[in-house]
Amino acid sequence: MLEEEKVLIKKIVLKVKKLRREAEVSQRLMYYDTEINMGRLETGTHNINITTIKKICDYFHISLEEFFKGI
Repeated sequence: MLEEEKVLIKKIVLKVKKLRREAEVSQRLMYYDTEINMGRLETGTHNINITTIKKICDYFHISLEEFFKGI
């Protein structure tokens, strides 16, 4: 994985963590609701696909545009 890809993934991971913490949603609850393994995602070691990001946005009721603002 290229360094710029790692940096982008890290920013995405931090955004997801921020959304989850602000909503006071545990990794376990999020997995139950979305079937997304947040523990694995939040390590930042795997590339995240756009459909997963869209699912996260839907969960938190935000648009993709809002999600990527500042990234």
